[in-house]
Amino acid sequence: MKYKRTISMLLIGMSLYAMSPSMLIAESLGQHECQSLAIAAASFMSSRTRGESKDSLLDRLPSLEQPPYKKHSAKYLLLIEMHQMVEEVFAHDELDATTYMVFKSESCLKKVQGQEVVSYEVAYPQLKACSKLEFNDELTECSIKAAGTN
Repeated sequence: MKYKRTISMLLIGMSLYAMSPSMLIAESLGQHECQSLAIAAASFMSSRTRGESKDSLLDRLPSLEQPPYKKHSAKYLLLIEMHQMVEEVFAHDELDATTYMVFKSESCLKKVQGQEVVSYEVAYPQLKACSKLEFNDELTECSIKAAGTN
């Protein structure tokens, strides 16, 4: 079941993003949705820090196999992003919640503006370095730069 969900998520995500990702996301998501994703990102990272499992977090999200939203709607795209964030949160060693939140917020805003976004996988080493900075403007600026173009 776990693998089926992951495969299903990947297929849905691939088919969605194969259709001109920047245009689709820019038309559907806005600043409000990016703020919602940033809050969810911090929450997911904090949940991991508290010892919550990946499956526990995924179980709290609506299924991608039978989504409760129309495909390509803002809520559907948010759901895909949230599933992706849970996968990201557990893909590597833990980052602090602020670093991940700033990265996801900036990535979302770049998508909305039709700009190229660095994947979490590529940005992770830089984000790991960012998370070692004290919580201040340097950490925020570092996380924003990590979301920059490849």
